[in-house]
Amino acid sequence: MPTLPGVLEAIDEICAWATQRNYDVIQIDDRNAPVTVNRIREHLTPILEDEPDPSLLLDRDRIVVYFCGHGIAAWPDQYWILSPGPNQSRDRISANGLRDVLASYDPLQIAVISDACRSAAALSGTGDPVLDRLEGSSRNPQKDIFYSCREGTSSFAMPATASEPAYLIFSSVLMKALSAPDGLNIDPLLAQLNRQVVTSQSLSDYLESNVPAAALGVDRQQAPQCDPGFRPLNHIYEEFKSPDALHDIPDVDDPTSSDSSGDLSLFEFDLDDASDFSEDAFDRDGDAEQHSGRSVLNNMVAYLRRQYRLKEEDRISRGQAKRFELSRSEWRAPLVRLVAEQLSEANPNNPSIAILGSRRPNILLPGRRKAVVRDQLNTEVRGSRVDFFKLEDVNRRSSETACLRYGDRSLSLIPIFADMHVVTSVQNLDGDQGLEFLSWIPVYGDFADDKLLHSAEALKGLSHGYLRSADAKKLPDKYGTQSTLTQ
Repeated sequence: MPTLPGVLEAIDEICAWATQRNYDVIQIDDRNAPVTVNRIREHLTPILEDEPDPSLLLDRDRIVVYFCGHGIAAWPDQYWILSPGPNQSRDRISANGLRDVLASYDPLQIAVISDACRSAAALSGTGDPVLDRLEGSSRNPQKDIFYSCREGTSSFAMPATASEPAYLIFSSVLMKALSAPDGLNIDPLLAQLNRQVVTSQSLSDYLESNVPAAALGVDRQQAPQCDPGFRPLNHIYEEFKSPDALHDIPDVDDPTSSDSSGDLSLFEFDLDDASDFSEDAFDRDGDAEQHSGRSVLNNMVAYLRRQYRLKEEDRISRGQAKRFELSRSEWRAPLVRLVAEQLSEANPNNPSIAILGSRRPNILLPGRRKAVVRDQLNTEVRGSRVDFFKLEDVNRRSSETACLRYGDRSLSLIPIFADMHVVTSVQNLDGDQGLEFLSWIPVYGDFADDKLLHSAEALKGLSHGYLRSADAKKLPDKYGTQSTLTQ
């Protein structure tokens, strides 16, 4: 199989991080010798007096297995392909098999981090669990599973360029999460105790949010599958230093900042919350000592709940703003507005359908209505002709559906509205044609807030995975306008 760029660099980075965190690291790569099942087994359970010695693995608090390279899906398993190649079943590792055999060595926790493809392939034979299962009873360890991609999809390695070295998309985001506070990688609950900590859960949130964005940034689609199973408070991967000056004021707009700025102070209260801990709360009955402990505890719980809720609302808002920004386009919304202005001049006060880049398209309307006459705008847009159709007698109480025929064999159904122009762009796809985007804009002009996504951009965001379906409703709610459709 082809050599993947960035693999050795990723292994070096993760092993360097683990070494600094006092893990006992065993690094096995193919710099000097092929990676085989036998070689891995000899490193993990070396032969001692003619028997494999399990002492290196026995009774560990945590065992972390990190693999990067080629992989194949074998549902519900994943096979890791070693140096001899995919056709050698004795040198394919069963990720699930290795995880389950490691459990017999009685660790408290097992983490499996896999940066490899999970696409399907025809294979003969199965994968190897690498190690011999230890006989006897063992506990059921807590398990963290981090796959770089979903079942049936690929992980991507980016080659080196003039400006940056080769890297693996998933592993680069993983190392970023373990290197510095960066929003979602900080556990929100422990942040209330002035601890900037990366936990199983916050690492999962970070990877699920940032890996797709990093992939889309290089025109790839990749989404991880994260199944965190470590339990508090033994679920920590990394802890960063908190601000140590009591007089420093945390930035409330920074999702990684703590509510306290010193190791000795667990909480730092806002003035609005001071009444919760006032002396009056303890002295109203003249017997502060009797109920002060319970009152303080209840108020502290209420305060933490409020702070956590505010943090979550801020995190969700920031995530949504980032998704909106990813959905914006430098050309879609301006193009739609330009075409709509020309449509308003050519067909004032009535809706029209404009098609960019098609070969003599036609519009079919329901019922026995006559075919709409095609016309052409005077100017080209983005180097393409613009055909348009004037619509009349459109139902003003509900939408209708028109059938657009373009190319030789392509048909698309388009919703039309009495007070909306339709603008669509046609794209050549392997000899055939398909719609690149579909948008609506008011006949009387576009008065949308600059912060509001244009319908062409919103549809792009939903189709490319930038936006979630819940975002469509929040757009008009947030900005109080729907002059441009966002669904």
